[in-house]
Amino acid sequence: MLPHSIGYHVAWMYSWSVFLAHCDVNSVSSLEKQTSDLMAKYSLIDGHNDLALQLRIRHKNKLSQVDPYNIPHVATDINRLHSGHVGAQVFAAYVLCTAQDKDAVRLALEQIDVILRLCSEWPDFKLVTTSEGLRNTTKIACMLSLEGGHIIDSSLPALRMFYRLGVRSMALTHTCNTPW
Repeated sequence: MLPHSIGYHVAWMYSWSVFLAHCDVNSVSSLEKQTSDLMAKYSLIDGHNDLALQLRIRHKNKLSQVDPYNIPHVATDINRLHSGHVGAQVFAAYVLCTAQDKDAVRLALEQIDVILRLCSEWPDFKLVTTSEGLRNTTKIACMLSLEGGHIIDSSLPALRMFYRLGVRSMALTHTCNTPW
């Protein structure tokens, strides 16, 4: 049996190929226009963006080395976000499980720091922490999330400090367990 994600993608591709086989070229271009119009009216939300981790790995968080409109070898740059009609994204602060009980909090803070700098230095991005901010911004809204409860080091004060920095969601676990 195929894993869920592979089976889902195969079924999705098959459905689209059957659909497109029954469409002529004119109806496909009409469908593309309708899709584009719909996406322009209702922006997409990218629910998981790993750009901060990639900037750490590839550029050691040195934003001056990065052209935000064209970043090779990563999944995100401003040009692609605009062309995909992405109106908001959730940046994930990811820390490996090996950092649990060691330096997970510091590593997460470094990722949040780079995300906050993206939002202040890149003119197309805006940090939002409320639904009102999400609705009202004319920029690409950026939200913060922690990817794994191990990041807070079993500390409610650490969680409260992450909240003060703008974090509004946290996955309870990712690839490792937490003691709580």
